[in-house]
Amino acid sequence: MKDGVSIFFRDHFLSDQIGFVYSRWPKEQAVSHFISELEHRARAADSDSAHVFVALDGENAWEFYADGGYPFLDALYEAMTASDLIEPVTLAQYLNTHGPGIPLQQLKPGSWISGDFTTWIGDPVKNRAWELLSDAWMVAQDSLDKPEASRLRTLMLRAEASDWFWWFGEGHVSIHEREFDYLFRQNLRAIYEELDMAVPRELDQPIGDEKWALPIKQPSARISPKISGKRGGFYKWIGAGSSEFAQGSIHRLNPVIAKIKFGYDYETFYMRLEGVEPLKQFFEADGSLTIEIHQPTQKTLAVLDGQLMLDDKPVPQAKVATGEIMEISLPMKLLCAESNRFTLEFHLVLRTGELEAERFPWDSTITVDVDPYGFELTNWFI
Repeated sequence: MKDGVSIFFRDHFLSDQIGFVYSRWPKEQAVSHFISELEHRARAADSDSAHVFVALDGENAWEFYADGGYPFLDALYEAMTASDLIEPVTLAQYLNTHGPGIPLQQLKPGSWISGDFTTWIGDPVKNRAWELLSDAWMVAQDSLDKPEASRLRTLMLRAEASDWFWWFGEGHVSIHEREFDYLFRQNLRAIYEELDMAVPRELDQPIGDEKWALPIKQPSARISPKISGKRGGFYKWIGAGSSEFAQGSIHRLNPVIAKIKFGYDYETFYMRLEGVEPLKQFFEADGSLTIEIHQPTQKTLAVLDGQLMLDDKPVPQAKVATGEIMEISLPMKLLCAESNRFTLEFHLVLRTGELEAERFPWDSTITVDVDPYGFELTNWFI
């Protein structure tokens, strides 16, 4: 068809020989076998327009070949050009010589895996990733064609890569799934940042399995620690919940925050941040902290010049002390005015100047079950 799309159907056997078999063979034997198969097809052909289309399923094969496959490919092309029955050409060269083939009235949609699209779409995790990508594309589409939008186009193309969806959800397993999840969301975050738009809070939450979430120890008793910014005071934090830095394969050598403790009494919520180095050093070097709260209501708290701020105003009755560690107290009503029993979900962002230096947890959030009257019901003795 003059105005249609030309479709080539690949030789599955020969394509998979290169993709999955020849890397284990001696180079000469692999080349000889491939040429023999091609020449056999050439002799059986009944037309001078006969062709064999070889296409690999991806680039992964070459990492299993010696020297990245270059010696094999050099020998293969040398053997093909030396054959009287074989002429290596591109698809465009073939079409320029022979023209389009037989028109197709219909073609079943699907992929080379199982003949459908379940590898990339269909289960809840994959679908959620597509929804987040669609949201980003919708806000970016009017800007993608602008001459100055080169980086935006790069970010969008990167987010649309099929490999993300290959690893999300069911079908394939990798020890790096947690990191893939994080990198995908970071790329979507960058799209919103490139557009100078607020980043959706859902991009702070893993798309994938809940087992990736950072282990969190919930508070076991009410606490009322004195806010001092000094290490020690072990007993005043007994009963606090905690969460520690978890190293992924995205390795951070010296995290600013190594551990967070948290707890509450009837009127106040407390946080204690512990670092590898004294936290005072970070904040004296143009460092700042924001507490991004997702539940029960969304709000952003900032620690600036030793004060806890909300909407650029100091929070009444809040306290901040920074020394070896950082300790913070804030009114419970600031978190939830309607009830003293609620779920608090948050994460921390550390910045140096205007640049994000660290996020804790690095790929998820901390969830705390707040109920200052509930400890007597769960921790009782006879």
